[in-house]
Amino acid sequence: MGRLEDRPYAGTWKLNRRGLVQVQPDALVYINGDLTLPGCGGCERRINFQDYITSVSVDAGTDPGSLSASVSFSIPRHAGLSIFRDGNTVLRPGLELNVYFRGFFPVEGLTRNDRVAGLSLDGLPQYPYYHVFHGVVTAESHDYSGGFYTGSISANSLLHFWNYIDLSTNGAAIATRPSNSNVRVNMRGHVFTGMSPYAIIYSLYKDNSGGASAVNFALRDATNLDASVGGESLYSAVGRYWEQRFQSKMQGLRMYGASGELFTSSQQAFLSRLSTPNVLNRSGSNQVRPLLNANISSLGARQGTDPLLFGARQLGLLRRGSDGEVIGPDLEFAAQADERDGFGFNVAYLTAFLDDISTIGQVSMFETSYQSKLDIANVVKDVAGFEFYQDVDGDLVFKPPLYNLDTSSSRVYRIEPIDIISISFNSAEPEATYMKITGNHFRNINGVGPENEFGIRGLYVDYRLVAEFGWRPADEESAYYNNPRACYYAAMAKLS
Repeated sequence: MGRLEDRPYAGTWKLNRRGLVQVQPDALVYINGDLTLPGCGGCERRINFQDYITSVSVDAGTDPGSLSASVSFSIPRHAGLSIFRDGNTVLRPGLELNVYFRGFFPVEGLTRNDRVAGLSLDGLPQYPYYHVFHGVVTAESHDYSGGFYTGSISANSLLHFWNYIDLSTNGAAIATRPSNSNVRVNMRGHVFTGMSPYAIIYSLYKDNSGGASAVNFALRDATNLDASVGGESLYSAVGRYWEQRFQSKMQGLRMYGASGELFTSSQQAFLSRLSTPNVLNRSGSNQVRPLLNANISSLGARQGTDPLLFGARQLGLLRRGSDGEVIGPDLEFAAQADERDGFGFNVAYLTAFLDDISTIGQVSMFETSYQSKLDIANVVKDVAGFEFYQDVDGDLVFKPPLYNLDTSSSRVYRIEPIDIISISFNSAEPEATYMKITGNHFRNINGVGPENEFGIRGLYVDYRLVAEFGWRPADEESAYYNNPRACYYAAMAKLS
């Protein structure tokens, strides 16, 4: 019997005429930190899940729930028998999912002092992988047909957990509760009353387990809410689990100032301790105001005795300006909006949850008020005009919109005509042609003075839009602005 190459053949066929080409995968999907899935238990076999992925899609944005991912797969029967058996599957909700996409632009210098076959790889252009998703699987579906298991898994960002972690904003005085429940009576109406946006976001990030839900009073009650094992409440055990899970470098927090500069972890902790001033909280005026309104001579004399100013200066929140003042550019959101108020729009002065005279001292005897962590974060970002979302690398981001950043010099952020696959445009009439903002005579408090028609109003009309589209109103209430001129400039900014 002759060799295969010696046999008669038709055409130009020749053994090994086509070489083997090895390519990089466009995406890598890690499930619980692994590229493979467990196979049969006895043989300790691992199944490379990457070989059976047919599509991967990731959606991202600057809203809290905008980051999501979907992975579709098709697994042949011989491999799927280890993954799908006895009506169960190892692909299930609750798994941690990470997705990496191969970059579009080649990058040099990814390797250092690596040599292959005598060739240095230092200057070799390579396509790196970028982290584009970090979240948890929320749904899985699959079916079997024609010898293949086909299906998909859907995942949401880690902020998905925040939807189901409740915080007690005002606890019931008389109700069954577990130990360490974090459900307490609040005499100011809300647990975050008077706190700045930075302080609230920082507190939400640090609180992993929230509070015990369903703490309400009933005359005759049967519940395991306060159940314990070995002297420890089950609620405390769940809280310890969440604490240990998020204690690792699984998710960080990035907060930005008005100038776009990233606060360090020390600066974040410092800002979270600032109290916001109002009529009831006069001590707050000694915490926020000096950060923007001190001068160097007074600071030099006081920083040894004033720990607030000294700490802010050491952390870099106060800086020496050209006009001899100590300024805090990352706390001042906009230029001066009122000639009588040197702060402009100061984020540290804002409060998402106001003191209200009508609610102070009122105790809820039987019902506990709850809000989820995500609901509270949404209120804070709307009040501050900031963005709050989970970035593609898994970190939480709290920042101004920063529309003024110019990234045109970088090819990575610039879309050229050759890059466009498809594009669509939509035009619509404006939502509003004039804007009204109403305020109060006292900042960050309700119920201490005339309001509504006897309050404060700022009205800005864009007559160019009115002439073209008519009168279309928009209005907003604010507890921050306490003079009409500031309301007027804020209305102008809101309308634009």
